[in-house]
Amino acid sequence: KDRVGLWDWDLKENIIYIDPILKSLLGYRDEEIGNNWDDWQAKIHPEDVDRLYRALSDYGLGETEQFELEYRMFHKDGTIRWFLSRGSAIKRDKLLPDRLIGSNTDITDRKAIEEALSESDERFRSIFNQAAIGIAQVSLNGQYLQVNQKLCEILGYSEEKLLGQSFLNFVYNEDVEKGKHQIKAMVTGEISTYSFEQRYLNQNRQVVWANITASVVRDVAGKPKYFIQVVQDISDRRKAEFALEYS
Repeated sequence: KDRVGLWDWDLKENIIYIDPILKSLLGYRDEEIGNNWDDWQAKIHPEDVDRLYRALSDYGLGETEQFELEYRMFHKDGTIRWFLSRGSAIKRDKLLPDRLIGSNTDITDRKAIEEALSESDERFRSIFNQAAIGIAQVSLNGQYLQVNQKLCEILGYSEEKLLGQSFLNFVYNEDVEKGKHQIKAMVTGEISTYSFEQRYLNQNRQVVWANITASVVRDVAGKPKYFIQVVQDISDRRKAEFALEYS
């Protein structure tokens, strides 16, 4: 099921085109949400509206290189969905942009896993086994200790093939050094979590784009024991973004 929707916002006319897939992620038919900002903002969690405007303003003024923000939206059934929104500006001059084009990725499963990490092992185990997102327990030297079924599907390998191997063996060559740097920073305590985009090569030698979020688990003395990696396949989103930029 598609978990990525696209949007195209005309800032001067304040008209935003939202594709039907993105509307369906919130449980709506195409005609139930108008292509205007007011209709779309009404679905955004009120506590996140100011953060969204600040992120848009910072990007429009050139204070950030890219518009990127995680925020909550209300599903038609009343539940809350988390989205990662990313956009790029189209400018006719060097001042303010005329349009923003981008994508929204449903990251609700990933946020649930992050929340479960801070709660009981029992709840984490349940989410680990049933999640529609890849999860792995990784040793301090990068070896897979446990992997769930979704991660096996993303990489195209069986659990037996992954266990005991370094996750870096499956990472695209140009991204390996980034992964090594993040591991070292977490072990030394320089950072406690990290999140970035990384490419893998699956069993068919095809590139898989993924958003990686990792946290370090420590013992009672504060020493690191292992990492928990959350891996979300964002290949569809990256393809859509490339297509938007090309168009």
